[in-house]
This record gives sequence, structure tokens and C-alpha cells, in this order.
Amino acid sequence: MSTSISPLPRNAFQRSLYSVSPGDNFRAEFQANFARAKQAMQVGAQDQADAALRQTLGETQMESAERRSLDKASEFQFAALLDKAYANLALDDPKAFMKTLNASELEQLRVQHGLADDILVEGLSREGATNLLLPKGYSVDLNADGMIETGSGRLGGFFPPRNAPDALKTAWFTATEKMDDGAVMTYGLMMHDAVYGVHIGGALPQVKPDDQMSTYRDFVASYLAAIEKDHGYMRPGQYERDKSFFERLSGLMKS
Repeated sequence: MSTSISPLPRNAFQRSLYSVSPGDNFRAEFQANFARAKQAMQVGAQDQADAALRQTLGETQMESAERRSLDKASEFQFAALLDKAYANLALDDPKAFMKTLNASELEQLRVQHGLADDILVEGLSREGATNLLLPKGYSVDLNADGMIETGSGRLGGFFPPRNAPDALKTAWFTATEKMDDGAVMTYGLMMHDAVYGVHIGGALPQVKPDDQMSTYRDFVASYLAAIEKDHGYMRPGQYERDKSFFERLSGLMKS
């Protein structure tokens, strides 16, 4: 009997724009992997320790650290802090756990998540606190608004949504695999906003079903129709670029 495997991003930039919810086995697997990393460190098996650390934190977190020149020692300390959090069931009550952390530990979380401001635990939402206690590549969206709160910040544009059908994820990762990062970001934001709407002030946008293929197909079809109608008003080259991309994506979504 074959086992279905969820589509995965194919390069570092795709991974940086995509995250998944921690599954039921996330905590146990994290702690088991980190135990192997610690054991390898203790016996001086550096290559084994590095491999186990990468398995512990995940590819997205390690790539983020490498982009920002954070060394392996920093990542090991971060993993140790998360291991402490999970041993104390911190994801059940993240703010209560974070109130037990000292200034140095809060600073670790700030640096690892690339936050500009100090972390003020009292002002955090449950979602914002939870995401500080997860490595990059994992996140929760507790109010399902398509915006990821990490600390006091809110990030949109993660695409594809975690609830999207596998067929959409496969089509998206295939269509954007060899594209320029800026174009991937632009098209990802367009698709994200088509599903979740644009947040203006305190108004809540109308969210479309993010788990239905029709949501994505309808947007692509509507956009292609719109650019055919209005392409004379578009910037030079934009019509050709957008038409080529969305026609390819449409074809991949049908395959």
C-alpha cells in the first residue's frame, strides 16, 4: 500500500515562505533528535552533532541562521532552550513559560526570530508567544486569518497555506522552483491576498476557503481574464510575465 507524502518546498527561498503546524509527534521527535545531538557533542563527534542539530531544528531554521551568520553554537543554544520549553510543556501555556525566562534567554528568542524590539511577554498574544517557541519552518495560526504572529509582529504572505490541497502545493512549488525570488514573493502575495484579503485598519477581510482547489483556480482564471482586458494599461513586460506564469500555474493545477 502506497503512502501519501505531502509536497515539500524545493529550494531555500520556497522554504522561507512556507511553514507547517507542529504535528502530534513534533515535541517527542525534537527532543529525541536533540538528545542525539547532545550525546554526539559529548563524545566529540562534531559531524554527527551537526547533522543531529540540523534534524532537530529543521532545514528552514538552519538556512535562516546561515543567511544571518548565526553560528552552530548559537543554534545549539536555541535548540537547548526549545528543549527546555518542550520538557516543561510550554506550548500548552507559552506565556507562562516565557515569564520564567531570564533576559539572556528572551534575547536568544529575539535574535533567532529576527525581531527588532525586545520581547515584552505581557503584551504577547498566545499565537505570538507560541511561535517564538518554534523553529522557523513551523508556526501556528490560531485565528486562521492567514497572518502569522511571532512575538508582537504579524507576518503575512506565507504561501501556500498549510491547509491548501496537495495539488495546489505541488503546482506552486513546481511553477516557482526556478524563478527569481522577487517574483516568487510578488506572486505569493497576490495569491495570499486573493485567499485572505487585505487587512486595512481594524477591518477583517472576507477569507475564502483555503482548503479548496476552486479558490485558487478561480483567482488564476479571473486574473488571466483581467489582464487580457486591461493589458494596455500594464507596465511594459508585466503582461507577458504575468500571463506566462499564471497560464503555467493554471495548467499545473489541472494536471
